[in-house]
Amino acid sequence: MYLQPFTGQLWLKKMLPLHVQSLDFEVKGYISLPEVTRASRNYMSSVVNGRYVKHFPLVKAIHEGYHTLLPIGRHPITFIEMKMDPILVDVNVHPKLEVRLSKEQELHELIKQGIKEVFQKQQLIPSASVKKKKSTNASCEK
Repeated sequence: MYLQPFTGQLWLKKMLPLHVQSLDFEVKGYISLPEVTRASRNYMSSVVNGRYVKHFPLVKAIHEGYHTLLPIGRHPITFIEMKMDPILVDVNVHPKLEVRLSKEQELHELIKQGIKEVFQKQQLIPSASVKKKKSTNASCEK
């Protein structure tokens, strides 16, 4: 999907697949682990029916899916593609990157719940290994 131009980036290994659907929507893409964040929303990409869009309610749904997993002021890296009936999308909003969606609340919940489900299946706390010190049996005799 949209990750091919980023081949070689270290954070690619920390991306998780997302795929959820309802009767009206199909959402698929990749979301970063909560430990991979950026200071700006520029790494949050959304595509609706093949058209790159900027839609704040979608950003809000993504953030709600991450809930308390993101530090304040940080944003995940996401590449999300949504397919829906063209009747549900109004692309005649200025500027051309903006869209108006019907059934927006249903899409919001689908994205939010989908992200939560992805993280529920993951072990988000990295495992730590503790190395045992070699004990020395040398006794100090004086």
